[in-house]
Amino acid sequence: MRNRQGSAKSSPYTRERFMYPDVLTWLQEFLQARFPNSDVHVAQTAQQALHRFLRNQLDTSRLPADWQSWDVKVDIIGWVYQHSEMKLAIVECKNTPITLTHLSQLLGYSRVIQPEYAFLLSPFGVASLLQRLLVTHNRQDILNYSTIPGGRSRSLIVARWDATAKTIDRSSVITGDDNTSRI
Repeated sequence: MRNRQGSAKSSPYTRERFMYPDVLTWLQEFLQARFPNSDVHVAQTAQQALHRFLRNQLDTSRLPADWQSWDVKVDIIGWVYQHSEMKLAIVECKNTPITLTHLSQLLGYSRVIQPEYAFLLSPFGVASLLQRLLVTHNRQDILNYSTIPGGRSRSLIVARWDATAKTIDRSSVITGDDNTSRI
């Protein structure tokens, strides 16, 4: 792969799916830290429609009524049983710089699923054109996928995946203002 300047740039992961184990571990820890007294689980779901995974693996009584229509293939899902509800987190992993096409995919998934968290991660970070749109032109508004009670927005969280540290690079995070304190 070549970066925008034309020099070779390689990923520590030869395939996107090779990111999954590290991201699964990170997401488990991330959710456990935010919901310490809750039952937290994560799974790789890239090969099957989310509604099938949910039907076969979870107590769906805590999900929104429309869960059976979630015909999307999310790379990774996390779920938290907290009191009488279930909170979801979804992650899309990319092994190329994150583009507007990638962002649009996760935005569509998030508008349907309405997760607590939605992450878009790549060891290459954000492509220059998307960086220009989100940062230079200050268009973080396109990251919003829902409004929660109180008028706060939930937004996609776009970040570079640090393969060495096996976590997101916090200095690379791009998200809506309402999400900043939640990550």
